[in-house]
Amino acid sequence: MPGPVSTFSLGVGRFTLVTVLNRSVLILRPKQPFLDWMAMDDAEGLAQEVFDDFTQDPEAYLVPEFEDQRTQDRVLGECWPELFERMLEAWSTDEGTWPERRTLWMFREWFEVQGFAIAKDLGDGEILDDQI
Repeated sequence: MPGPVSTFSLGVGRFTLVTVLNRSVLILRPKQPFLDWMAMDDAEGLAQEVFDDFTQDPEAYLVPEFEDQRTQDRVLGECWPELFERMLEAWSTDEGTWPERRTLWMFREWFEVQGFAIAKDLGDGEILDDQI
């Protein structure tokens, strides 16, 4: 059953519905401190390659809606611990290797955050919810 969404029409000469999700998007690109941390646990010599993959194909997260920079900062203030952990886990599932004292300031030093207030769904099929 679809959740609460907004729709509007686009196109000239044909009717096209676009679903606007009741979510916003945060995109995370790792910065040098994240690579430095990765390199400390890099027996296979893959840190630079994986870091490059993360920066060229960054992680995108649907988050609670925000409208402007002030509300984006509020949402980030609520979500940063989980976002930080998910990025750390993408490199190492051994929590013993993760930095112990993580802060919002550290998160901002380690990741470039780009926010988009509106998320539009152009897909035809149902959104599948694969929990990971």
